[in-house]
Amino acid sequence: MFAIEVEYLTGRSVATDREVRSKPEWPPHPQRLFAALVAAYKEMDLGEPERMALEWLEQLGPPQISASRISVRNTVQQFVPINDSNEQYVINKKKGTIKYHPQIDTGIALRRFRAPDRFFPTVIPEDPLVHYIWPTASQECKNEHRAAIARLTSSVSYLGHSTSLVRVTVADSPRLATLIPADLPEGSGVDEHLRTVAPGRLKLLEQVYDQSLECCRRIEAPDVPRTGYVERLTAGVPQPVFGHGRDWFIFERVDGRPLPLNASLALTSSVRRALSHHCDDSIAGLLCGHKADGTKEDRPHIAYIPLAHVGHRYADGEIHGFALVLPRDLPAADRIAVVTGLGKLRKVWTNESKSAARHLSFDWTVRAINVDSRKKTLHARTWTCPARCWATVTPVVFGHFLRKLGDARTCRIVSECCAAIGLPEPRYVRVSTTSLHEGVPQSWAFPSLSVQGKPVWTSFRNGQHCLPKKLPDGGAVRMRYHVAVEFAEEVYGPVILGAGRYFGMGLCRPLFG
Repeated sequence: MFAIEVEYLTGRSVATDREVRSKPEWPPHPQRLFAALVAAYKEMDLGEPERMALEWLEQLGPPQISASRISVRNTVQQFVPINDSNEQYVINKKKGTIKYHPQIDTGIALRRFRAPDRFFPTVIPEDPLVHYIWPTASQECKNEHRAAIARLTSSVSYLGHSTSLVRVTVADSPRLATLIPADLPEGSGVDEHLRTVAPGRLKLLEQVYDQSLECCRRIEAPDVPRTGYVERLTAGVPQPVFGHGRDWFIFERVDGRPLPLNASLALTSSVRRALSHHCDDSIAGLLCGHKADGTKEDRPHIAYIPLAHVGHRYADGEIHGFALVLPRDLPAADRIAVVTGLGKLRKVWTNESKSAARHLSFDWTVRAINVDSRKKTLHARTWTCPARCWATVTPVVFGHFLRKLGDARTCRIVSECCAAIGLPEPRYVRVSTTSLHEGVPQSWAFPSLSVQGKPVWTSFRNGQHCLPKKLPDGGAVRMRYHVAVEFAEEVYGPVILGAGRYFGMGLCRPLFG
């Protein structure tokens, strides 16, 4: 095994995504690290051992990466002076001559103006250390090139923008990788697509540099095909039946009126209905829990969950998008069928103008998110990272009548909800009308489900959200309350509890601190 450690000395990373200049790049792509090593090799005028080490490094293939979660700063467009033209001449009328002036001398005379063409996207990692790990590197080659690579890494002072100061060194005890390469194509539900290094990259960078000198302008080196990465789960940490990482398909609202969090049931039921129109009947059970012939699906199916702005003092509970979470270990044929339907999903709407839920009518234009959004709400890791304490964002819909919220029977019912999705029994349970997350409405402001599993909408009466006391079919309305649970050990998300979990009810978010 061979590993390189990068430490961000200022606690922040300033690096621009190659395709979208206003977005940050995280984690730093392996190709960026390799380019920094090549630059150090040239600038320090190092010798043949360092060149052989770089050639060995580019043969190792895509590394595993250990990188922490991040918070993203708002990106502001910067105004900077544009470059001068390569042909700047000044005519001397008295002498009848034409004299060439260097760009630095003619910049003021030519009245250079500033153009809004630069971005400096910045992220704040929770841990300033990043590790690149090649587990298949032979020990003999590692020992042969270790000293040369150590000299290369000691000459790297920044990664990305020049203000992104780093310390780079060879790591003897790297941390466990969080992202591992996966042989999966674009659109397969991988977590990241990173620029990696292929054999011959060193020669290509040298050729592009020589071409830049010849034409007096900077030429960008072409990218090699990107490598798909999936998030690695920690061994021994309990996982729910719902998928993690590449099993998440996230969509954000592009157009349409904003929805409050208590409209989540209207949104998720509409998403399920819209997706059913685009998918084949053969996976009807996977989409809604009932097969095309009406029989009940005997395995976990897709969960539709709202992604809302909650969890801090300025949170307003507005829904920014939604996610479709596939069951863990879904067969490849079913996954392909679902992804095919998701590729056609562009509109989500509902029209309840003639019913009690007319205040929930909406018409959204949506788009899939292929890379991390600036909004932390639209990151799968926000809802799935391992934690011991979890609290609901949407209330749990109970299948039993709760006599007293704090008694042993209520705690046992919540424990059964955890066991239903494959999680251990919690050691602490809190049931209340109020969520522990800021920006979340009271539980009585949310719609509920009937005993048959059908949505039951709230209506406004005297400024209050009210459920009907009696349903047309004579059925009962299920109770819903906010829940907080604490486990004896960390568990992975998504934690979605209760009878309405496939509609996104009972969705939990980790509680930190």
